[in-house]
Amino acid sequence: PSAGTLFALLVTLVHAPGMRVPRDTLLPLLWPEQPRARQGANLRQALYKLRRLGVRVSLAGDHVVLDRAQVVSTFAGERT
Repeated sequence: PSAGTLFALLVTLVHAPGMRVPRDTLLPLLWPEQPRARQGANLRQALYKLRRLGVRVSLAGDHVVLDRAQVVSTFAGERT
């Protein structure tokens, strides 16, 4: 389950404008049944695990931010 949560967190960050997502958006999205204090602890643990894997992710105020320099786009798409 932990790996699925880490993947969901990364996908959410990559698809967010500027690769930053408000903390209040992530917490209920990733841990909907948990109390607020537990959600915050889970987020801190998930960020720690991502950093240990070499992902440059940080907190900037109330946003979780993924360093866009480490994301390489392999395709481009436009809305029609």
